[in-house]
Amino acid sequence: MKICFPARKANGDNYATVDDMMKLLLQEPHGSWLAGTNNMWHGGIHITSESAPGSVLTNETADTAVPLQFMAGGEVVAWRVNQDYLTSTYMNKPLQYSSTFVLVKSTCTPDPEKKANSLDFYTLYIGLAPLSAFPKHKLYKVTDKGDGLSQREYTGKEKAGDKAPVAKNKLKTGDSVVVLRENAFDLKGQTQTFGLARALNSKSEMTGKAFWMSLDPQYVTPVGEQMAHLPAWMQQAVAQGTFDTVVKPATRLEVAAGDAVGYLAEDIAPCDLHGVEKSAFAHIEVLSTDSRMIDFLSNKAQVKSGPKYVHIHPESSVYARSGDTFTKTEGKVKKDIHKIMPQDKCHPFKDSNGKRWFDIGDGAWVSEDDVDADIGQYDLDKLGFKAFEEPSTSDMTKSLREGWIKDGFTRMAEWVRPERGIREKQVSDYYKALLRKMDSDNSGDLSGEELCHAVNYAELDVRDIAARMVVKHDSEWFGGSSHHRWRTFLKQMDPLCISYVRQWFDDMEWMSEVDGFSGDPVWHMHPVIFLDAINEHGICACNRDITIEELQKIAQGVNADTLKSYLDGLNAGFKRFEITKCRDKAHFLAQVLHESGNFRFTKEINGERASYQPWYGRGLIQITLQTNYDSYGNYIGEDVSSSDSARDKLTALPHSVLSAFWFFKIHKSLDIPSGNDDFNKITAVINGGFNGYDDRLNIFNKAVKSLHAEHLNKKNEDGTYPFTSSEIYNSKIYSFGWGLWHDPGSRRHGTDKNKDKALAGYKRAKELINASPFPVRQAHRKIYGVEYQEVLNYINGRITALEVS
Repeated sequence: MKICFPARKANGDNYATVDDMMKLLLQEPHGSWLAGTNNMWHGGIHITSESAPGSVLTNETADTAVPLQFMAGGEVVAWRVNQDYLTSTYMNKPLQYSSTFVLVKSTCTPDPEKKANSLDFYTLYIGLAPLSAFPKHKLYKVTDKGDGLSQREYTGKEKAGDKAPVAKNKLKTGDSVVVLRENAFDLKGQTQTFGLARALNSKSEMTGKAFWMSLDPQYVTPVGEQMAHLPAWMQQAVAQGTFDTVVKPATRLEVAAGDAVGYLAEDIAPCDLHGVEKSAFAHIEVLSTDSRMIDFLSNKAQVKSGPKYVHIHPESSVYARSGDTFTKTEGKVKKDIHKIMPQDKCHPFKDSNGKRWFDIGDGAWVSEDDVDADIGQYDLDKLGFKAFEEPSTSDMTKSLREGWIKDGFTRMAEWVRPERGIREKQVSDYYKALLRKMDSDNSGDLSGEELCHAVNYAELDVRDIAARMVVKHDSEWFGGSSHHRWRTFLKQMDPLCISYVRQWFDDMEWMSEVDGFSGDPVWHMHPVIFLDAINEHGICACNRDITIEELQKIAQGVNADTLKSYLDGLNAGFKRFEITKCRDKAHFLAQVLHESGNFRFTKEINGERASYQPWYGRGLIQITLQTNYDSYGNYIGEDVSSSDSARDKLTALPHSVLSAFWFFKIHKSLDIPSGNDDFNKITAVINGGFNGYDDRLNIFNKAVKSLHAEHLNKKNEDGTYPFTSSEIYNSKIYSFGWGLWHDPGSRRHGTDKNKDKALAGYKRAKELINASPFPVRQAHRKIYGVEYQEVLNYINGRITALEVS
């Protein structure tokens, strides 16, 4: 199933890897997994501005605020929406918090043919900002006369009185937008009122980037107000009209991974020295009451789908490789003991005897005899996920002395093996000493702070071990302040805080009012690590070889033997030229497959008759002209220029593939626009224009789907790439080309013929040429068959013809 991280960067981009997300979570000031700063059980994680820097919504951040997002798709089964912050006082200082939450039920079914191996689980997002945090903004609808109204660039640097920002896109009649604030700009010598706007999607949620637009009543008409930042589920909650209590949706409501959850609540709570502490945060949990948990972790159904992993044994011998020969060294695996690595990152190699070997880095190889190979994505117990069960908790102040934590410390002591070295022995002995203290008489010589530190120990993968603990434990959300588990905690509390804490427990309780929860212990899983383990994003083509099945889905109709003949070369090229991200691979494959006619051609048709022969195109991206042959030969360290036979090396493996990688990554540095997801720029650079544009785009979209590269999308909108979001928009030549290829009156082929797109290209090219004319000394140089000195005349003529057509 598709999984998203709960938080995003300040600019709205997703964190690229689970490591990126976890590094920030480990810096959160409170709310750690398993053990909180109050030295008691904590079954979730806190998200603050540390990991979600753009997720506090205020009037000042209305144009940039980034909502938290649902981690998994499913059905919303309950919510509670506060109209305003809940309040109290402490030492005459105001306190506030929010009990707003949403609960989503999801089902993970790794294999549709084995539904018995599914797992039902819930994701809880609690402590979200209440309704009062959502500013109201005016809604507008584009009128008939406003059809084509400009969406003007927003940078955040615009000041009143500036010239109106450059137009980048257009609105259509009937489009709905919300205006966040207004400003006055100069447009053609007149001061006009503009609004900073965001478009609304079909769910009435804001979508896309902010832009400026004219508020001239001829073009837009006001249609009311809206809390524009409200996520869809909260809009339904408002429509149902019940607040400050637990509510079940009146009609079925589903959300998808990546949909908006809401924003961080701004909490003010008591702290030491009779002060108060302000913090914007939300609490997130992943829970399950499913009796199939143990079977799911052990992969009882033996689901084989997903990527494979290798678990390196602590006693593994290390080998040196020379070709097909492996020689045992005196070394043993120590540093990477118990390391679990993606199998593709170990570059599996099968020797002439059929034995597999795995590269564990720094020239060290291990034999298949010394590893657990072929561990599947859903062999979760083999990947370190272990179940710990705890009976009902009678005293929450002793929750870090319960059986589950003793079992956890035992696992940590065993996993961090003392034979690794002095530091490892110290850590292992540390956990053994903790266990001895816990096994004595629980006399209190082991402090809560010590236990909390042990659970969140920062070194030697201890936190990774803890994050894979799946713990069945009482929830803090069941029963409120009257529950016996809080009795001791409340007795030990500062008397001045007791009334506030009792109120907080009672206001935050929700579990007793939701079907499926009985008050018995429930399974708790680390929200990021556990969900990432079952994420279908885990099978994207980042940092691994692409498979023959994936290539077949991209190059449909191509003979399987042909694809197999290229597969190893493509994967070797991706490694050699460090093209590791799945979407970058999709960009490369789209261009190569088009240029080569789906691997049919590695030599330019009729190239022998070309005026520039013998330097005609060869290779999958056809290298042309002597300077390029010489450059490639110098790079590769081989003669590819001196004779026809030397040049023809590019028509066959390995050079047909290697030359394409060289051209893409080294010669043209297309890894830069590829990293920016700029399909238009890549196509323009490789082709010089837009021949075969639609075919390249069709192949690219297939590649994105096959390689599961959707999560790295930056510019693609519904399968297309807008002209205005590409670097070509700032190139007078490529803007001219965009107009020319889309012009219904031109003979250029490869794109759809579209008057509006043609006009957009021509007008942008005209604007750029007027601002920076072609050099006079190059007046007779041609671009797309038109002399530089005639380009403006040509453009003006086509604009006139298109506008009257």
